[in-house]
Amino acid sequence: MDIDPLKNLKNLKVLSVFHNEIFHFESFLGVLTQIDLEELSYDANPIARDFGIKYKIIMNTKIQMIDEDKVSELDYELAENYYKNHNLELPKTEVVLV
Repeated sequence: MDIDPLKNLKNLKVLSVFHNEIFHFESFLGVLTQIDLEELSYDANPIARDFGIKYKIIMNTKIQMIDEDKVSELDYELAENYYKNHNLELPKTEVVLV
């Protein structure tokens, strides 16, 4: 599924892409970083099988809810540890806890 056109929806706050055959995480994340989303649901897609995807989304966006779970301070800590343990460069995003 191509979600690239979604990046033009600047007022989009909630996105649910359940069961949409999303295979390419990097292009998916590229679109997510261009939208000011508050909530995202992506479960039941091939990319959801990647253990680190939630952490990558947390570290690269300001999304506050992922798959109906509030992103917590612990989630940010786990995401940061994931990046450090996998020798990934930490993105320069500000943490937003609501």
